[in-house]
Amino acid sequence: IFYMQLTYRYIILRRQFMIDTAVKCGCPSGRTPRFLQPCILLLLKIKQSYGYEIIENLSKGCYLETQPDAGAVYRILRKFEKEKFVKSNWAAEEKGPAKRVYKITAAGNKLLDQWAKSILEKRDSLNIFLANYEKVK
Repeated sequence: IFYMQLTYRYIILRRQFMIDTAVKCGCPSGRTPRFLQPCILLLLKIKQSYGYEIIENLSKGCYLETQPDAGAVYRILRKFEKEKFVKSNWAAEEKGPAKRVYKITAAGNKLLDQWAKSILEKRDSLNIFLANYEKVK
């Protein structure tokens, strides 16, 4: 029991430190800052895609609560390409102009794995919070 109390106390202190040192987004919705990044990587892991299709799938796939900003999506895609997390090429279609199609790279897959691990840790923190809240509610 003593070990469990120490472990629980450590978790609480660690979580408090993470909360105190985290950058506050000021959002009443409690959105996770930069959550758009892993969502884009996940969509590209599922299927290579072009920018407009990514934006549509972010909204349809329930990854985000609100319509993503198209400019933000394209900025992230350019940043990811510069950092070698995605690569792109131009695909000419029979109808309409050519589209830049994005594909996740091995480095992008590793980054997605890191995001998934981080999100799992946040989920665990939220579950602990909710369990404690239910006890005192």
